[in-house]
Amino acid sequence: MKVLNSRVEWREDGTTYMLAKLVRVVTENGEECRNRAVSIDIEQKLRVWADTACMRDNYLRKVFRGKKEQAADEFENVGIYAFTMGNVVQTIVTHLRYLPRVGEEMDSNVSALASGNAVGRVPTSLRHIYPETTGQDIKVGCLYRPVQGNFPVVDAFFFVTEPAVDREGRAIITRTIVLLQATVAPTHHTTRAKVGKFIKAMKQLFGEWDKLARNLKWELIYIQYSDSKPIDVRQKCEPVGGRGDYTTELWNRINQFQVKMEKDIVKEITQDEPNAIAGGPAA
Repeated sequence: MKVLNSRVEWREDGTTYMLAKLVRVVTENGEECRNRAVSIDIEQKLRVWADTACMRDNYLRKVFRGKKEQAADEFENVGIYAFTMGNVVQTIVTHLRYLPRVGEEMDSNVSALASGNAVGRVPTSLRHIYPETTGQDIKVGCLYRPVQGNFPVVDAFFFVTEPAVDREGRAIITRTIVLLQATVAPTHHTTRAKVGKFIKAMKQLFGEWDKLARNLKWELIYIQYSDSKPIDVRQKCEPVGGRGDYTTELWNRINQFQVKMEKDIVKEITQDEPNAIAGGPAA
């Protein structure tokens, strides 16, 4: 309980193996290995503790936030969660609008999510990012979700891979990082300082980030209310740095897209069955 209330740090001392057991589950995708509580009694106690901790957190957030902040918070959660649902992603892709750079056409770039060959385009697992999280491996198909509200630039992100051919005709695998940013505002510009903090956070999170990021493709999707004034131009990173400024160079590499949560997307969200992220008795 103290762990759930953040009063003590979790220790990797084998306690988990006394609380959970591995089970084989048959799903429509085949057999999967999941975790279950070792007994009904332990499962019930864990559920009560978890629910209590979550209710406490939600209560405090509601007490110290106004209606606008609460609405924005709830929209962010729904907007991010939508990308973990297969049918919803299919619909979102049809609504994605590219925000071109100066001199580009509206249809000059297509999201990696539009490719049927892309692996991980619909995340099936979730990993929370804490300020102290370090040394993670990149996992394709995993939704990375920062727990702190002031994480720079994005609300969540995930990685997608796709087979391709290089200039010499050799088969290669491309890797794209898809950044998600939910917003109720008509604009969402950022700053070089925030981009710098984001890069620093990624270096802390992933080992050898500089090497991994070298050939990485970048996408940023702005998720908006259906009745919001749409973001219709490429968002800026200010002040603009000179040649050699790594924050400006990174921002210029990012393909930006915008999507509004239209009625057909919301309908898909309410009808789609939850996947592994959504929960259920198995972890």
